[in-house]
Amino acid sequence: MDRDGFPLASISEKSVIDETVETAKSTRGQRPPLRQATAVQSGEFTTTKSNHEPSLPTDYIKKYNQVEVTSIADEDDENERERYLSQRASQLSNDRDNTMVSSYTTGGGAENDVIEIHQFSLADVDAYLDIYFDTLNDRLRHYIGNDDQIHQFRVAMKNRINSNPNAREFQNVLLGKMNGEVLSALTMAFPDETPTIIPLSTGSHNSCFTSIHRWLVHKANYVPTHVEECYIEMIGVKNGYRNHGIGAAMLECVEQFARQAGANRLTIHTTGQQLRNYFERYGFVLDATDSSSFWKWVLERQNVEKLTKVLSPDQDNDYTTNSYVNESMVESVDGA
Repeated sequence: MDRDGFPLASISEKSVIDETVETAKSTRGQRPPLRQATAVQSGEFTTTKSNHEPSLPTDYIKKYNQVEVTSIADEDDENERERYLSQRASQLSNDRDNTMVSSYTTGGGAENDVIEIHQFSLADVDAYLDIYFDTLNDRLRHYIGNDDQIHQFRVAMKNRINSNPNAREFQNVLLGKMNGEVLSALTMAFPDETPTIIPLSTGSHNSCFTSIHRWLVHKANYVPTHVEECYIEMIGVKNGYRNHGIGAAMLECVEQFARQAGANRLTIHTTGQQLRNYFERYGFVLDATDSSSFWKWVLERQNVEKLTKVLSPDQDNDYTTNSYVNESMVESVDGA
């Protein structure tokens, strides 16, 4: 469980949009911005090295919200000190609002089909939740309950994000935007973090059955166990924008993001042979090293498989030999 108190989900066949598979991320601290911008043109990736200085260490970025006064012209001048702190706070706020980490040309036929990958911001909370709840609708019915309970869960989730500036979504969610509109979302999870799906308290309705159900949800909510693992909890693309390479661009980006966060492997749970085949094309292999698939099967009542991809240390190798978008631009995977 992470400090925000929410469990994980696996990907369902519904969440795959052709080249778009459903996955997610989470980190134990603010992740550094990506240092490369990648574009896909005519179905091929081109990688451009950034002119910016290398990203700050993760340990430093975790403290991004701490204001440190390092230099004040006159330490006895309270007005000068307050002015410095105000300017510093404004700078930190602007840095946080600048959330874009990469961009891709989707090759959808129009020259301006550029998908920008952003980290989560508070302004995007409703758009993110729309995709999250649409993608995980079937799973939420098993984990949370009926429409009323799912609505209550959404309200609680939004309140948690709005009231907590350190909510995991600010660090663990990637959003795909086109012309400013959020079209896709990906949620990640890292070791020792809490999954995003946790049943609401039932108060006086507690019973033996409720206790058993909560225990099953706890078992079925996967928490990464490997110290260098990045788990894709959810990935989704809005209806009407699937089969355009957006999901593939999200997956390409999460690999870079995971590496910079210190991960050397990606994991995901899938349902259905079609999804499994899709991921296996890009280097994921069946992983039966734990019982997570069994517990998901017990709760979700469908066959669930865990897949793992070991990330090579050299990012450039993956772009040329294992790019998601190279193939997904021309081949589609029909969602269920």
